[in-house]
Amino acid sequence: MTNQTHKEKMQEAKKIYFMEDFRAFMRKMQGLTDEDFQAPVPRIKEKILSATEKDPLEMFERIMREVESEWDRPSPLPVNSDWHHFIVPGVGGKLGFKIAFDQKNFGGLRRRINMKKLIILATAFVLAGAAGVAGQTFDQRVSEARRHMRVACQAVQQIVKTAVVERSGIKEAAAGEAAEAERLWTGLAKEYATAVPAGYAGDPGWAQRLEDVRLNIARMGKEISAGEWRPAFLSCAHACNLITTMHEANGVTLAIDAMSALRKKVGFARGLLAAGKPDKARALVKEILAARDAVLLTPGPVTSNREAYLGALPELSLAVDALAEAVRSGSDMKTALESLAALVERVYELAI
Repeated sequence: MTNQTHKEKMQEAKKIYFMEDFRAFMRKMQGLTDEDFQAPVPRIKEKILSATEKDPLEMFERIMREVESEWDRPSPLPVNSDWHHFIVPGVGGKLGFKIAFDQKNFGGLRRRINMKKLIILATAFVLAGAAGVAGQTFDQRVSEARRHMRVACQAVQQIVKTAVVERSGIKEAAAGEAAEAERLWTGLAKEYATAVPAGYAGDPGWAQRLEDVRLNIARMGKEISAGEWRPAFLSCAHACNLITTMHEANGVTLAIDAMSALRKKVGFARGLLAAGKPDKARALVKEILAARDAVLLTPGPVTSNREAYLGALPELSLAVDALAEAVRSGSDMKTALESLAALVERVYELAI
């Protein structure tokens, strides 16, 4: 489906009033049937009943990853479907929340469930997601440290473009963010150096990986304090690359890693175009398409930005398609590439 056809279909979809008609239209547009959506339901039931996780978010994420890996239809696994309505109470019931299931229809709740029970369930899930360090997973704590690194790195980039007399306030903010990133990383490195989290077990260089990242974050902080902007930027970039390598070496793929790969490819293409090498920039579009697909197939971040991140993916995907269409038709690639780059930066922020 071309970008123009997709836009026309979406405009047509906006005119549909009833929910069932809208769902049928969208499923047909994706080449899917009601049977495609019903097929995962019994497997999801078994996955919930056999789950061993104690954390509701970890259980939910694991089940959705498995469902996604088993999905074999022509379109990507939809982010919105009927099964989402029973996975959440299903996970809650498995963990002991007072929720009852209709044995004749696993996808429905008994009418006798009252609002108080639903509020208890919703509150439990909110608390699980908003818990402090004690309730965070290793990957969530890594992401928290990375967010502070990101702010510090952005401040350093801003300083380079700012008049010397206006730099002091930005410098103090950057130093504070770097110090917080170092504090957070030092804490998780100390805790997990020997208590290796699930997914990273068996890595022979595990403890050294954590220490190497810490050293680079600490170096970044010192270089910011000394006014060494370029070295500070490079130390931040090196620390981020080390974290990505840590994930890759252990077969762990997070939304931020997938977005980082896409961001890098788009950056390369922009650089080649700016250097007067349009043919080489066009050749990168295949890799950009593959990186986009990897983003769409990677579970979203388990953060407060999750819904915003997932909601931004369709627009991101269309922007990549627009770039590919510009290259195919020989039209203005630069405009499409710059538009995509701006969108990638926005979604990258949401992925951290």
